[in-house]
Amino acid sequence: MTLFTGLLWSIITGNGNAAGDHLAIKAYLQVAKPPKERKTVTFRRMKKLEIEKFRTDLDSSPVLSDKTDSLKNLITDYDHELRAVLNKHVPEETRTITLRPNTPWYMEDLRTAKREKRRAERQMRKSNLTVHRQIFRDTSIQVTRLILETKKKYYSDKIDETSMDVLRADIRFEGKSLECFTSASEAEVRKIIMASPSKSCELDPIPTSVLKSCVDSLLPTITTIINKSLSESTVPTSLKNAVVRPLLKKQGLDKEVLKNYRPVSNLPFISKILENVVNSRLEDHLQSNHLHDRQQSAYRVYHSTETALLRVHHDITSALDKGSSVVLLMLDLSAAFDVIDHNVLINRLEFSFGITGAALSWIRSYLSDRHQRIVIGSSES
Repeated sequence: MTLFTGLLWSIITGNGNAAGDHLAIKAYLQVAKPPKERKTVTFRRMKKLEIEKFRTDLDSSPVLSDKTDSLKNLITDYDHELRAVLNKHVPEETRTITLRPNTPWYMEDLRTAKREKRRAERQMRKSNLTVHRQIFRDTSIQVTRLILETKKKYYSDKIDETSMDVLRADIRFEGKSLECFTSASEAEVRKIIMASPSKSCELDPIPTSVLKSCVDSLLPTITTIINKSLSESTVPTSLKNAVVRPLLKKQGLDKEVLKNYRPVSNLPFISKILENVVNSRLEDHLQSNHLHDRQQSAYRVYHSTETALLRVHHDITSALDKGSSVVLLMLDLSAAFDVIDHNVLINRLEFSFGITGAALSWIRSYLSDRHQRIVIGSSES
């Protein structure tokens, strides 16, 4: 204020004659535009991959034809050779991109609505018809309402989450024990591979989609790795190293609140195939010994949230028909799998589910000595 008054006074008294009682003051301000956030990404032009030439190089690889080596060396050679062949055909490239982050409440349906609004606007300007002008006006009103509703929902959905301890129970097993896991055939491994999602992570030597295209060349090596793991009751450390990327639990949550993120753990594709093989043997054991809880509606064939809702609905209507009152208690365990006591789990598997010997040793190896690193963008722990 002092500076402005002095400047005004100097203009008035500079020559002693003021031009009037309203004098314009011109100022030049240097306001820097915030720099755009940029990120360097690494990618491969997989569309340029000639799958037949790639498969030919795989078939001629002496590394993949040797199945007499140790399990650790087999996995190391498999990973190294596939990366080398992939780099030969589609080498990695880098590019710097500009990040344009959306507001935290910006949802996919809002993006779609704004896209429809722009389309309606282009049509209106092109035709200049009254009907198209009305369509544009209606879509504009819809977008405005959706923005308000989305904002309201975003700021009203911030709730605290609670955590609960794992409930424990002791049930004695009586039946035929599962002492070892049977070997997998190439047909079984092929079926699991082809039925798996074509998702990949940076731990995989080649994309899963390429692996599926070359499954005939890689199937013997992958099957050997899996069977060596089962027979030796060992899960190699390389298959237990995970890359964890934090993702929002659902769209619209505050990105600045750490508890709103879900740590998604990415493992090598072979590790997932191995898990599926073991899971099929565990599931056969549970079914043959009738070990499933009758009320379980998750991680079980032909049981889902739909069957759970049907059971709850049946129980409620049955109670009401009998003239009884109904109280529904709903319990949500936050991060339930993260708080499982591994020692308790091992004891339950042995004494309550009859998993012993080499099979239990494999599970101990699977649960122990696991490592992970957190990756956010191009930075990692």
